[in-house]
Amino acid sequence: MKKLIFLVIFACGACANREYQFSTNLDTSQKKAYEVLIDFGNYKHWNSLIPEAEGHLGLNELIHLKLKFYEDEDPDTFEPVVTEIHPPKHFILSKGLGFSWLGLVSHSFELLPLQDGQIKFTQKWLGSGLLIAFIWPKLSENFDKFKRINHDLSLYLKKKA
Repeated sequence: MKKLIFLVIFACGACANREYQFSTNLDTSQKKAYEVLIDFGNYKHWNSLIPEAEGHLGLNELIHLKLKFYEDEDPDTFEPVVTEIHPPKHFILSKGLGFSWLGLVSHSFELLPLQDGQIKFTQKWLGSGLLIAFIWPKLSENFDKFKRINHDLSLYLKKKA
């Protein structure tokens, strides 16, 4: 019986993977964009979605973020952990729901150079685990709001140029 329960949980968790992503081309270098993205203390000067951020981009480091999805509401606190770093190409922040088999959401920030001197900035969310199928619809309601980061980053980098 225990084996059957384990197999059901494992199968449900494996079926519950979800993904969402979007990209924007930016007129800047990979290095410049990466430096701005990892400077969490400077977010208050350019990032309207995350007006407060602090932490150090180090493996397994906790990053403290305040997310402001709606103008008339107080920011929500979010504290992901840095789970992958490949400067200046990408980094990943992740947040678990207790045990990883219950749920894990990872948010990656990827910067790829293009031939025309631009870069492609991609934000991607990956969700896995038993509970992801149930909570993904609620999480995904706010994913499009993260496009503000792409827009704000583009404006900020143009001002700095």
